[in-house]
Amino acid sequence: MKMKWVAVLTGVVLMASASAWAAPSTYLVRVDTKNNIDRTAVSRVGLAIEGVDLTDGSVTVRATDKQIQEIGELGFDVTPEPDFALDFPAGMENYHDHAELVAALADVVAAYPSILAGFSAGTTTEGRQIPGVKISDNPGADETEEGAILIAALYHSREPVSLEVALDFIMYLASNYGVDAYVTYLVDNREIYVIPMVNPDGYVYDVENDLDYWRKNRRDNPNTNCEGVDLNRNYSVDFGGGGASSNPCSETYHGPSALSEPETQAMAAFFDAHENVTTALNIHSYGRLILYPWGNTATPIADATDLATHQAIGAAFADLTGYDDMQSYGLYQTSGDAVDWQYGVLGLTAFTLELTDGFGFYPPTGFFR
Repeated sequence: MKMKWVAVLTGVVLMASASAWAAPSTYLVRVDTKNNIDRTAVSRVGLAIEGVDLTDGSVTVRATDKQIQEIGELGFDVTPEPDFALDFPAGMENYHDHAELVAALADVVAAYPSILAGFSAGTTTEGRQIPGVKISDNPGADETEEGAILIAALYHSREPVSLEVALDFIMYLASNYGVDAYVTYLVDNREIYVIPMVNPDGYVYDVENDLDYWRKNRRDNPNTNCEGVDLNRNYSVDFGGGGASSNPCSETYHGPSALSEPETQAMAAFFDAHENVTTALNIHSYGRLILYPWGNTATPIADATDLATHQAIGAAFADLTGYDDMQSYGLYQTSGDAVDWQYGVLGLTAFTLELTDGFGFYPPTGFFR
């Protein structure tokens, strides 16, 4: 008998220690110093020198983004070291960190250039690119007469399995085009967009802090020791309503205003630029669920055709996966979430897919591969 249970995050989850959440991300980097005068200047930025290469005088340091910027302003070149991000623990070796995901996407695009094209959806709070891939028989052309779908993953940093499933989906379509008739039909007749990592900053932070269950992005919230906005509470439908928090220290902090974050602004700009997108699938974990609007109210979708469409597709998903399908509010109330916005503002058919069962946020690699 299949286990069907849902771990639900409800209400406002306040941090036990504000200062613990405030620790900035650090990176292991090499600085091209030449002598002790240079090295002293670097150390005065407020960091510890971890190693010195006496053959060229360079140093290895662990520095925050701000410190790296200050070192650059002193005139020194800064280069990431090979262990730029921490390795995943045993059982999770095949997960991709941000740099590895970018490299994997570049590799698959290079391997299948006739049907894949890479793109950046935008830039994050800390200046990272939000990478994406378009899958189509004419990936360099806008075939607006074809229907399109966006699949987006990793809104929340502690849900890395979502990006792995999105990446596997890209690989599956690429490797089966011209082999599997159904895959070939989809690629020839649809524009398929995949953004495997909506929240790179939060993910980098989570990985570098030994999988610390970080959820939000990395906004610097003024006058508080608490970082981050919950990107899946930052959209405009019922912004600030039930199921989101106005407290910057909450895991469901909705941000100062709707679409205040560069990551959600990037998603809005994507849809503005791709008006033929009719369907959005947002991949999260965990819970074995297929969720559709509304999340902010118990009232069902008012339009009978739209409601029937969501129910029919949700039921088909459930048949394929063994997951439970339901209106999002049936799980718990949310406000300002992506699915309500995608349906309520853009008129899309929109779903949240909650992966995994019995593993929590960090399932072993064997779960998805």
